[in-house]
Amino acid sequence: MRELQGIVRQNSADIQQHSAEIRDLVEAIRANTAEVAVLTRRVGRMAGTLGSAAGQLAELRWTNAFSGRFGRRLRKARLLTPRDLELFEAADDAGDLTEVEALAVRGLDLIVEGIEGRGPDARPALLAVEVSTTIEENDVERAALRAAVLRRVGYNAYAAVAGGRITPETDAIARGSAVEVFVVVEDTIEL
Repeated sequence: MRELQGIVRQNSADIQQHSAEIRDLVEAIRANTAEVAVLTRRVGRMAGTLGSAAGQLAELRWTNAFSGRFGRRLRKARLLTPRDLELFEAADDAGDLTEVEALAVRGLDLIVEGIEGRGPDARPALLAVEVSTTIEENDVERAALRAAVLRRVGYNAYAAVAGGRITPETDAIARGSAVEVFVVVEDTIEL
């Protein structure tokens, strides 16, 4: 009987020791979980910052090389700002555009003006371009909306998206929406 009592006491002591160790492990896991949550938030902010920087770099690259990149589509290409678009500004001044429509056009990444066609078929045209490192469906939608506003106020405007890559699904959506796709693969920051 004493031997059994000794074993019970030893087991009880072992259980208390293991319980203390388990409590310590649980506390360590809680502390690590909190630290992982902090690191996850920091990495998320860093990814957002890098994504924004990559997007700005893409816009800069497309702006600097616009003539070569859009030159096959429009001859005598030049970049415009919304302030250069007299019909747009007149429509906005007259209240013919909603605030959302006016802000959408002002938010275009690039507005490329040039001549499409040759000879008697030549006519002025605009490309309303959204630029992204990776072209996504929302880029296609924004370009289409913004080009539609420009057409409504009197421009021969086409929607376009430009970037370093596009998925086959997004490419199909763009082409089905009559949004022109321009892709130039460059060294980009992978996120």
